[in-house]
Amino acid sequence: MLVCEVFEDLLVFEDLVVSEVFEDLLVLLSVSLAFLDVAFDDVEVVLDLLVLSFLTLACLPEVEVGMEQQFS
Repeated sequence: MLVCEVFEDLLVFEDLVVSEVFEDLLVLLSVSLAFLDVAFDDVEVVLDLLVLSFLTLACLPEVEVGMEQQFS
């Protein structure tokens, strides 16, 4: 499965992630990896990329505020 297909599937769950920044980041990752013609079958690689994405977003104050507003 190509990385871009994985991330396209994840975008279906956009309602679980309130920030458009996250969607933009997923698109950026998928396009970057697709450009490198990276295909992988290892689920751990996908999970590592997702963890890295969430950690990156955790550093962005607007994401934190957006999540607080949705869940309050």
